[in-house]
Amino acid sequence: MSEMGDMYREMRKGRQRLRQEALDKADTTGFVQLTPWHFQRMHDGDVINWWPSGDKWQWRGRIYYGRWMAAFLEGARSAPRRRPKRKP
Repeated sequence: MSEMGDMYREMRKGRQRLRQEALDKADTTGFVQLTPWHFQRMHDGDVINWWPSGDKWQWRGRIYYGRWMAAFLEGARSAPRRRPKRKP
């Protein structure tokens, strides 16, 4: 095999391992599991979609990134931060 191919396979395995670890550590209490990676629940009349393996969640049509979703669900009243858009 080529060295580049081996390097990319190792990178993919590492990324898959990290995502699986994040999924195993995630507290999915109160969520409905839609797929092995996708969870959903209602919060104040709105749907929250959550992908713990990628540390991504969606609320009111916007995508958010970060591990602080639990604080938001517990009643943090400040609006979630959004990842800044990249300039083309």
